[in-house]
Amino acid sequence: MAEQLAAQVARRGWGVMTGGYYGIMEAANRGASASGGSSCGVTIASFDPKAPNAFLTDRRHELDLCDRLRVLLEEADAIVVFDGGLGTVAEFTLAWVRRQVAESRHATPIILVGGRIQKLSRVFLDFAHLGQPDLGLLSVACHPEEVISQIEEHFSRMPPRPAFDVTVGIAAYNAQETICETLKSIWRQTVEPRETIVVDDGSTDGTVELARTHRATVPLRIVRQENAGTPGALNRLFASCRTPYLLVVDADDLLAPTALEKMRDAAHASPESAIIYSNHYCIDAAGNVTGVRQSVSPSEVRRSLDDLHERIDVSNVDNFLRVGHARLYRVECLRQMGGFAEDLVYAEDYDLILRAAWRWPLTHVDEPLYFYRWHPENKSSRFRPDQVEDVREAYRRHIWRRRSGRT
Repeated sequence: MAEQLAAQVARRGWGVMTGGYYGIMEAANRGASASGGSSCGVTIASFDPKAPNAFLTDRRHELDLCDRLRVLLEEADAIVVFDGGLGTVAEFTLAWVRRQVAESRHATPIILVGGRIQKLSRVFLDFAHLGQPDLGLLSVACHPEEVISQIEEHFSRMPPRPAFDVTVGIAAYNAQETICETLKSIWRQTVEPRETIVVDDGSTDGTVELARTHRATVPLRIVRQENAGTPGALNRLFASCRTPYLLVVDADDLLAPTALEKMRDAAHASPESAIIYSNHYCIDAAGNVTGVRQSVSPSEVRRSLDDLHERIDVSNVDNFLRVGHARLYRVECLRQMGGFAEDLVYAEDYDLILRAAWRWPLTHVDEPLYFYRWHPENKSSRFRPDQVEDVREAYRRHIWRRRSGRT
């Protein structure tokens, strides 16, 4: 039955996600892959070196059972529960609790298939502090067609997808002091993003744990990696992006409430632009606005980039990149350029804009849409000599590309 259901799901263009191993999980992955659908398995390091089943088209490898549960529950639009063992009971009851406390963003349906799991749900009424309304959070199906019908009914009641098909990306390293405020600024947008991705670049503090507390309020995916530096984390962001546009926000900065709405309008008006950028406010460590910085117009971008290179100096702290912040990237352009230069750790944004400005149009939204936090821990403060050298190296490469005809 699991194989038949997964095949029907795949034929409707939906993806299937399981625990990635054997038994009913393998049957569901087999049905999805045989029908040409997405067949994902969420495996865990706790089970290594146990191999996943052979029917996965995609594999998510998490650290432990808790991380696996978060992925399964957060990324599911519908949860189908077959008879299983203790792991199934854990997953099923946690999904049920999330429905009870309204932690699921769109009341994800939980559909029970199989006599044992249905009987277990009713047994809970006899010994737990539960009532019939709690049981009403679950639904029951006996055949694949019933499951499909319930899922389709759920989708018909869901709110429409965001008007702007964009991912908001955050590259975070030890950002526990600011990550919650940054995520709240995304949650408060007048236009909802399709997804928010936090790439945790090997944080050693509570960044990940705090970010997870916001999964009920924003469609949030957390990707963890060993520390690779800002450019490496940014490349992981755009590699993980599943939308045409990516808006990058620093983990200690904020978006103005209309940022996505204004960026959407600019993107629709200029679909050929590689980067859409705005003006920005400067704020101090406490979040107080200290000034506004004006970005240059698209016609001045190349001259401004040349001028930054000519004037940059360790002591010249007023010299700044006048193309942003609130930069919206067209993901296809990022891919064509190969992403961010990971060896230019302190000037990856300057280098990328330099390359993009000689290949595609850029668009300027002439109002402040971003709050840039300036504090003693900024890269521009702590590593100014390194930043100066990276800007100079980026420009040397730019001159070489121009002379060799490689834009």
